Amino acid sequence: MTLILLNWYYIIVYGKYLGSLSVINVLLETNINRSRIVYVETRAKENIPFITNKFILNAVYNELRKQGIRVYKKCEFEKHTLNGDRTRIQKVTFNTVGKGLLTIDCDALFWFDQKFVSKVNWFTILQSALKFDGHLVVNTSFETNIEYVYAAGTMARFMHNDSVIISNHMYYNRLEIGIRLANVLMKRLGIIEDDKSNDPYVQPVFVYCQLPGKYNYMHTEVPVWRSLKTYTRSLSTGNITDGYFEIVVNNYGDIMALSCYSKKNFKYLNLMNLCGKHVNNFNDMMDRFKTNSIPCFFDYFNQPWSYILYSVRFWKLLDEIKLKRENKISQLSRCPYYDSIFDKIYGKKLNTILMNFVVNNVDDFPMFFHTTHRRNTTDEYNMV
Repeated sequence: MTLILLNWYYIIVYGKYLGSLSVINVLLETNINRSRIVYVETRAKENIPFITNKFILNAVYNELRKQGIRVYKKCEFEKHTLNGDRTRIQKVTFNTVGKGLLTIDCDALFWFDQKFVSKVNWFTILQSALKFDGHLVVNTSFETNIEYVYAAGTMARFMHNDSVIISNHMYYNRLEIGIRLANVLMKRLGIIEDDKSNDPYVQPVFVYCQLPGKYNYMHTEVPVWRSLKTYTRSLSTGNITDGYFEIVVNNYGDIMALSCYSKKNFKYLNLMNLCGKHVNNFNDMMDRFKTNSIPCFFDYFNQPWSYILYSVRFWKLLDEIKLKRENKISQLSRCPYYDSIFDKIYGKKLNTILMNFVVNNVDDFPMFFHTTHRRNTTDEYNMV
């Protein structure tokens, strides 16, 4: 990034979301005097706030002040003033809550406020008879009320029905939305038979970036989590120095959200796969946490036992285990000493399933030792 500074004024970053703090982080890497960087935070709430944890949010503000950056919260843009020949912005004025107007002389302005539909596009949509209520309304196949017109993205929303709790596409994983839309179009073209448009959305919404102070930050959550009216509780380890890790669990034991904040690098692509899974898959995590046996979630989820959780084939393994368990329950439910017999027989079946899974996916899990390794080693020693 190259900035041409005309006067010794301020560099204003206006916004509240990912782009604004990312730009500040880049500015801190330049030779610009940090006291000249001003962060003006909008009070708009239309976008999804990507820092939901209060501990992390306070840490970010403290780091900004530690770096010498001026911070103004809950401001609304009022106007900008151009220079004499009207070639650049010279001043920017904001309306602050309870403090009147704030005017700042500036050399550069980075704008990350809420985006709105322009008047031209708005009138065009209305004249085309598309159903529009602030968002383009589509069904589960992304079809609008006009034939052959499809819509997807943050400007679109699903029709409300029993299976769709909240409709805005911004609350879903954009890659999953795009893949589902591509399937719908391929089905219309006759390339595939099933577009799976009525399948539930499972891919988590996530953000990963570096915040001021070179802190790595990740937040991931299940689709439409913010609209679910369910009890949740938070489990957390660490601090600003060692790294902070928070897990949000609902009353059914499902992982609804994760937040990580650390100067150390962590395997965020792996950790995102924990979202949506049940705590029963996490090696007695709840009991270990209650007894203070997990000092750091970063280390805990970097142990060999956890690697299987990050495989795309993990759900297939769970389905196979569930099927075998249901079959054994139906077979043994009328037998005397049901519990002991079930534990013995199902335990052997479970062990076989897990061993077969490791053998069939040996390339993905080289950290696990199994019988194929032993056979290969013996063969090598027997070779002449």
